[in-house]
Amino acid sequence: MLNEARFGHDIKVGQWRQNDVLAFYGRPYETSRVSSFDGVVWTWRYKAVNERRMLYIYIDPTGVVRRYHTGDDLELDRIRD
Repeated sequence: MLNEARFGHDIKVGQWRQNDVLAFYGRPYETSRVSSFDGVVWTWRYKAVNERRMLYIYIDPTGVVRRYHTGDDLELDRIRD
């Protein structure tokens, strides 16, 4: 279950590996790359109260979680425009 209030407690930056993330959160909605990070970014969609949100987990080339953050899910806004 994706719960924004628990991300800081559950996600073990520098300790978790890809398999830990998959075991805890399941397969991501999307995987991508960004120029500011050497590795992949796994993304999940979730709902917080009545807001659609995204969880981004950054996994380095050795398979270790290096950071994470959340953001608004803007896909719905793009569809409406």
